[in-house]
Amino acid sequence: VGTSHIQAEGHWLVLRPAPGDEAPVSWLDANAFSRSATRALTVRKVADCCAALALYGGEYLPDDPYAEWAVPRREELSRLYLAVLLHLAGLYMDRGNARSALHSLWSILEADPCHESAARAIMRLQAASGRRAEAIRMYRRLTTALKSELDLEPDRETQALFHALRN
Repeated sequence: VGTSHIQAEGHWLVLRPAPGDEAPVSWLDANAFSRSATRALTVRKVADCCAALALYGGEYLPDDPYAEWAVPRREELSRLYLAVLLHLAGLYMDRGNARSALHSLWSILEADPCHESAARAIMRLQAASGRRAEAIRMYRRLTTALKSELDLEPDRETQALFHALRN
């Protein structure tokens, strides 16, 4: 039987680290992901990115999305998750592994349909592999997401890529 990290103290439930932990918060999953993601972003190793992504447990406190105190942490962890995915995609592209890069990039768009950097990278990879029509569809998908969610148009770099693909 394992040791529980949740203990009752009066009317409160308290989280307790495992015996021997140096830092009381080192075992919390959000903190472990944050440290691992920050480390992964400073090196150029696929394994470090994959290790960080394996620690990501999804949206922070999803059952209470309007708790104001959780919003900054939720946004920080989401930003780190997307940054690690984008970093990983770049590492895969540098190694000529377009398939894995596309997988990472599509994961970004799944989490954030308005992520222009990911959409542009997908467009470039699709165009480079002779799938220009798919790249143009990606642009249109991005344009729709930006307009409906943020009431924005794609930035100049994305528009220029689209015009280059059409011509």
